[in-house]
Amino acid sequence: LSGNLPFGGDYVEVMNGHKNEPPPPLQARKVPKKLKGIVMSSLSKEIEERPESAEALASKLRSNSEGLGVLLRRAIVMYGEHLPKFLLLTLICFVPVILLTFLRVGLSIWFASTATEDELSKVLVSAGMGILTFFVQTIAVACLIGMTTWIVGRVLAFPLRPISLRSALREVKKRWKPLALTVSVSSLLVLVSYAACILPGIWLGARYMMIAPTVMMEGLSGRAAFRRSVGLYRRAVRTMIGVSALNFLVPVILAIVISFSIGSIIQNIERAREINRMKREGVVAQPIEENKDVNFKIGPGGNVTKQETTKDKDGIVIKKNMTDSATSAVKEAIFEHVWTPIALLIMSFVVVLTALIYFKLRQAG
Repeated sequence: LSGNLPFGGDYVEVMNGHKNEPPPPLQARKVPKKLKGIVMSSLSKEIEERPESAEALASKLRSNSEGLGVLLRRAIVMYGEHLPKFLLLTLICFVPVILLTFLRVGLSIWFASTATEDELSKVLVSAGMGILTFFVQTIAVACLIGMTTWIVGRVLAFPLRPISLRSALREVKKRWKPLALTVSVSSLLVLVSYAACILPGIWLGARYMMIAPTVMMEGLSGRAAFRRSVGLYRRAVRTMIGVSALNFLVPVILAIVISFSIGSIIQNIERAREINRMKREGVVAQPIEENKDVNFKIGPGGNVTKQETTKDKDGIVIKKNMTDSATSAVKEAIFEHVWTPIALLIMSFVVVLTALIYFKLRQAG
């Protein structure tokens, strides 16, 4: 790493240095501090401070020389090699979530199209569906991370053996209760942190990211799983925070882009339909901002109707009614149809990356 030996001189001076003198600090540029620490501990005069075996030294060197970029490349290679298996596993775990999501969207469209005035029922049904979807999704994520971690461990240990989804399902069946309970508690804590502020949410997400792999691979649960996850997090703080930030920012940015695109497309379609209608009726409207009047009315069932009034060049008043609740329901339906497959693809890759980080952190210890 540095191009220099720890001790120099003749035979007697070198032997005396190895026996009695502490080695000089490792002077090497672009070498991580943790890697320097491993080298220096390997040169320690005390047996207890040195790695107990060549395998332990190799594990420590490997785990501390792989940053986030190397982990991402390894995850991409493994994910691409076993893509059908990982996608199928993700789909199996998320079938209940998909069904609940489309049921919730269907209820939103139904509420928007009906003229019921029972607003409380709408709120209660929407809130109940949201809470149920959250917990079902949490259990699905916990089982997916657990099974993927088990599969990645098998791939690392036995690269030539085929992946068995049935074996992974049998293994997670033994652990699904502690997985569901522990991951649900950690997800609620992280969700509250995100609601309070984004940065605490990213930090807490990094600390609790290893809970599901720990429960699955080490048989821990409850507080022991939380403590173990925090202990693993402290072995690579920057890497864990970086992965947690990516897990939050990438889906959020993609969701915003997709939602904005869908909204723009629907707006353009509505504008084109209105122009065609006006052409058929022989009305040529040139709305002027000064002559535009927008009124909001509460209609049956609590729907908000926006009435936009403009005048054409001849002073003819043109009124346009738009029901916001119906438009929002349609946007939500289109968004879920577009976003669901993308979210499954992202999730299946993220859990592979999480599993690789888990085994890296175990090596680091």
